[in-house]
Amino acid sequence: MPRITDVVSQAVVGARLGNGDAPQRLYVMCQHGMNRSGLVSGLILRGLGLDAGDALERISAARPGALGNAYFRSILLAE
Repeated sequence: MPRITDVVSQAVVGARLGNGDAPQRLYVMCQHGMNRSGLVSGLILRGLGLDAGDALERISAARPGALGNAYFRSILLAE
């Protein structure tokens, strides 16, 4: 998971270096846009201050069915 945490750290630091607000849009893509991109997006949202429940809710609203992988969900909830 070190590569994922590197990407997340860069995105969070980049957002905070701007005007301190979260970016309006952030695009994270993987093959199907369901689990890997959902995990990275969720970890970025957590890094920007959202709790796990809010992050999951936003991801589910934007991409119904995303984060169906129980292991990826557990990573997001554990952070």
